[in-house]
Amino acid sequence: MLRRLFLIFFILTISFFPPSSVSAITKIASTSISATIGQRYFTLDGYTSPKSVVQLETNNLNLTTHSNNFGYFQFNRSPISPQTSEVCLYSIDHHNRPSTPTCIPAPPPGNYYTHIGPTLLPPTLTLNSPKVNPHSTSLASGQSIPNSPVNIYLYQANDQAKSFPKPAQAYSLPIFTAQSDELGNFNFNLPTAQASNFRLFAVTQYQDHPSPKSNTLTYLMPSLFNYLYIFIPLFIITLIIFLYLLFLSQKTHRHLPACPATAGVPLALPEKISL
Repeated sequence: MLRRLFLIFFILTISFFPPSSVSAITKIASTSISATIGQRYFTLDGYTSPKSVVQLETNNLNLTTHSNNFGYFQFNRSPISPQTSEVCLYSIDHHNRPSTPTCIPAPPPGNYYTHIGPTLLPPTLTLNSPKVNPHSTSLASGQSIPNSPVNIYLYQANDQAKSFPKPAQAYSLPIFTAQSDELGNFNFNLPTAQASNFRLFAVTQYQDHPSPKSNTLTYLMPSLFNYLYIFIPLFIITLIIFLYLLFLSQKTHRHLPACPATAGVPLALPEKISL
């Protein structure tokens, strides 16, 4: 009777806990863990000025590449952390002028591989001089994608340049367009007839798509105060020098020795020689 009960208990144990099911659970668990471990990658490409240094930065990446003769650049299959929220990049053109940074959202966390692009970077922009003279020619220049139109946006900063013959008008100047050459260079003359200070920035049009705007520049028209600030110190210095020289001349005239004729001493006449 006891042996029969033990045999029944043994058969029930084997039926509820087969050895194959135990090994299957272990196998499934190991597969699910390995599936959650993986590296995400992205490729980012775009256009900027030719032969530029292009810098890409995230919270844990700092990559550098160069654009080719057509301004094309690419960061190929770069790893990206799940904690990355945005990707920022900028370029430094052939004349060592940096563009403004452009930041874009990071790829979705669930994507194993993401392609971003093409990304257009802003043009670079500089002034020959931040201050200009009335009715003179002042040049601005920069670099962008080759053979592309560059729109120049110009607007008044204030109305304080009182030395100009024409008063500033209360209207915004129209947008005008420059054209980059095959090397990406562009330049244009700034208007100097209006008596006002101006700010400007540039935007490149590439295949009917605008780039982000460039850095904003300010050029200043000299006011009457600017001229007084320069000429008043020069006038004061000139006046001090004149007064000092006048003082020296009077002092020198006061200490000159008196002439014998004016001092009452008779002049000695030469004796007459008799022949």
